[in-house]
Amino acid sequence: MKEEGSANTLGDGGKSEKMSKRTKIGGYIAIILLFIFVAWVNITGFSPSFDVEKVASITSWAVGANATDGFGLFKRKKYADIEVNILSAGVLDKGGVYRPNDTLTTKSIGALRIQVKNVGKIDSSTWQFRITLPTRDSYVYLSPTQNPLAKNEEKTFLFTFDSLAASSSAEIKVLAETSGEGKELENNLSTKILEIF
Repeated sequence: MKEEGSANTLGDGGKSEKMSKRTKIGGYIAIILLFIFVAWVNITGFSPSFDVEKVASITSWAVGANATDGFGLFKRKKYADIEVNILSAGVLDKGGVYRPNDTLTTKSIGALRIQVKNVGKIDSSTWQFRITLPTRDSYVYLSPTQNPLAKNEEKTFLFTFDSLAASSSAEIKVLAETSGEGKELENNLSTKILEIF
């Protein structure tokens, strides 16, 4: 009886040893398949697209250039990102000095200071900006094409305008638009409300 029990124990030990070998072989195969997959991804350049930066509130293109970093599944696009800010609005006095003020008269020479900055990861493409002004004819100024902005480069502009239209809530809009591929972002549009009497 003891001998039979002893034989059964030996038999179970053999099965466990075979199972352990199969588990190891399965692990090796999984590692080899993973290496083959990574090599395939690098050779073919396969990269899934995840558009996590998309914001639906603004429908204009803010970004003008792109590049990629990383490899395979970890490849991510890097973008330029043109950000616009209205720093202040005001008037030019008789001596041609700019004086910030949110209240203007229809006889004033209005003035606007804006800042444009590339807050993205790479240099931008060429770009322009469009300014909707609170004039009697709702004039829209389109700038000449501007040179690309390097990463973190910024420029400040001062614009003047006349023929102001009276309004208790006159709105100025500044929108940057680029010539290259882009993603929809909300920081390329800046607005300011003025009182004109």
